[in-house]
Amino acid sequence: MSRVNPFELLGLEPSFLLKNDMLERAHKDKLRLTHPDLFVTDAPSIQEKALILSCNITDAYVALKNPSTRADILAKMHGLDPEDLPPLDPGFLQESFIWQETLDDANLEELLLHQKTLASQLESTLVRLEDAFVHFKNDALAQDLGQYKVLLRLKDICLKQQERKRFHAATAA
Repeated sequence: MSRVNPFELLGLEPSFLLKNDMLERAHKDKLRLTHPDLFVTDAPSIQEKALILSCNITDAYVALKNPSTRADILAKMHGLDPEDLPPLDPGFLQESFIWQETLDDANLEELLLHQKTLASQLESTLVRLEDAFVHFKNDALAQDLGQYKVLLRLKDICLKQQERKRFHAATAA
């Protein structure tokens, strides 16, 4: 992706809780102005610039559409390296290990209940994360970003376990 700030490239205010319709509208509006098809009669150098800009706009859209990537971009904007976060709270880490063991052993019905609980925890973490971004609380931001990533991973494990259990149920029948 380009080195340009994706929020800036799409003309959006930096925000973690970015509305999908706003993001899609910004993407479409920018592409209407820069799409390479609009420059077919221009010089090759102009065509190339339009193509690069159009690709950068689409890359920015894809990056901002993914909440985890959007969080990483915002963290970097606040001077926090998402690849080098401080250690997570030991209590949260212990809880996440218990979650993982629970998900590994759960049946389909239990997994559906765990999915709802994880969704609720993700939602409250998102609210804290947005607050940390808005108020530039880097210590809270680091913890909330780390917890958000762990919860996303647990949600993915839960969904994969559900698929696995459904597959086994379908093939056993």
